[in-house]
Amino acid sequence: MRAERGENGGHSPTPSAAAAAHPSSLSGSGIGPGGAAQTAPTDSPPPPPRAAATPSPPPRRPSIFATTARHQQQLREIAQAQLDLPVLPDGEDVSGIGGGHYAKPTITRHAHITETPKWVERDKLSRKQGAHATVYMVNGDRYLGEWAGNLKQGNGTYYYSDSGSIYEGGWHADLRSGYGTFSVPPHGKPQPAAFLRKVYAGEWANDRREGVGTYYYEDGSHVYEGEWHCEMRHGQGVLVMPNGDRYEGMWLDDMKEGPGKFIYKTRRQMYEGEWSRGLPKCGTLVDLPPLAGHMPKKYPIPVLELAEPARILDTQREEIQAERLHRMMAASRADDPEM
Repeated sequence: MRAERGENGGHSPTPSAAAAAHPSSLSGSGIGPGGAAQTAPTDSPPPPPRAAATPSPPPRRPSIFATTARHQQQLREIAQAQLDLPVLPDGEDVSGIGGGHYAKPTITRHAHITETPKWVERDKLSRKQGAHATVYMVNGDRYLGEWAGNLKQGNGTYYYSDSGSIYEGGWHADLRSGYGTFSVPPHGKPQPAAFLRKVYAGEWANDRREGVGTYYYEDGSHVYEGEWHCEMRHGQGVLVMPNGDRYEGMWLDDMKEGPGKFIYKTRRQMYEGEWSRGLPKCGTLVDLPPLAGHMPKKYPIPVLELAEPARILDTQREEIQAERLHRMMAASRADDPEM
């Protein structure tokens, strides 16, 4: 190997000799084989970017519900001064999560509210109680009377806008109850209150006719006075017909049922006996004495010559009563299948 003298007077190896001695230095120095200089390739990837420093988390605030003994007094002072929280005695916890000595924190901007809000007072005023002015319903009806707990309670008058009818009387829990009268306009057309026709006057329960009351039919002379149940004539009652005839006796499901008498005013006769489903079944028919100033009847009812008529009537009456009892029990079982 040939040596050359350097600037400092020493001997240095040739580039080829240096490459042979240290082959790994060729790639880093840019010198290729044979001593020729080479340029580094331009498509090599750039060095990775430097990672940013991760910020440290902010310090955590101490919990208001901490139970450490040395912090309790300090937290009480913070709550009282900054959050305006009510301080409770030691050992009492109303936070709902346990381990605390303070009430649940309130919103600071509402801390100045110490009186009842206005909307709560207005809501109480809107809930009708006692005597009240006219209240209009969404369907056009209106009510004037007493209230309790935002329900019609006591005495009041209700106006039905669609039919023009009026109910005036007692109320309970928003339903007609007690004594009251119901009136409708004549011919079904709305009229002023002075022209209304009374239909029913009597007792009510659960918004239905229940108890003792009087019903006036449309002709004005047809009147029923007696007991009611579920809007039907039921019990003891008297029915007066337009021609003056009248029925006095028992009713069941809005029909004559049981013992009763029917008086014929014009004929001056009376039937007395058993009725079933609105029809006379077993009884006697007798003449009534003439009215004052009238002549006796020209053809009275002939004398009955049947042997033992009382026994025959009793036998027939028992059969009718047994059939009625069977019918009533069947109706009860239909209404209540568990019986």
